[in-house]
Amino acid sequence: METLLKLGLSLLCIEIALALRCRQCRGYTNMNCHHRMETCFPSDGESCMIRRVFSSDGENKLQSAESKCVKDCQSKEDISDFQTVVTTCCSGFDFCNDIDVPIMLQ
Repeated sequence: METLLKLGLSLLCIEIALALRCRQCRGYTNMNCHHRMETCFPSDGESCMIRRVFSSDGENKLQSAESKCVKDCQSKEDISDFQTVVTTCCSGFDFCNDIDVPIMLQ
């Protein structure tokens, strides 16, 4: 029985170690998370996501951002007169939605 328990715990540890990890922050200002930085693990159908909001005043300065795990995520760019919102979805490597990872346009 003890051997079976050890095997089960070992398999659980391996699964956690191999699971994709994403950044989770409700809000960034000046490239820093102003909430508690956390890690989320996407489940089936989910991926890492970061949404960046830039000013549309010619400087394209990053105003805010958020990152999390999202179901059915779609990368997109929404442009208005006041701001540009760039949503990037990824699952290629751990913390691919970190604020320091450059935007990869497709």
